Amino acid sequence: MGKNQYHTTDFDEGKHAVHKVSFLAPKRADFEDIQDELSKYFHIHYFFGDSNYIDGELIPKDCTKANGIEKILEYYQADPADTIAFGDSMNDLPMISYVNTGVVHVQSPDELKKYSSAVFEDPDQDGIYNAMKKLNLI
Repeated sequence: MGKNQYHTTDFDEGKHAVHKVSFLAPKRADFEDIQDELSKYFHIHYFFGDSNYIDGELIPKDCTKANGIEKILEYYQADPADTIAFGDSMNDLPMISYVNTGVVHVQSPDELKKYSSAVFEDPDQDGIYNAMKKLNLI
């Protein structure tokens, strides 16, 4: 394989500084043939429309936004009850389900909304600011 290509069984997060891989498969069926093998090592987040292609992200199973929050809490000896996070897509699911208060974009997938406590509107129109006011954070 090329310099930046690794077989999933040879991938070592400590050795290779890769934390997320984006992919595009022109034929959804081709990706479905390998997703079981990939899912052993990665969280798979899909973004696909009505066409036959599929695209998304592969994120190592022990490298999520929730893992980052957990490390920050450990470092500062903070209480998980004091956590809040904002997200908008399925790659935010581990984080939103981990924190005490998850806030997701109003147009987020329903699966993500199941784990949220509140929603925010368009961030370009002060959506996050307004959500923070409603939650009495500011």
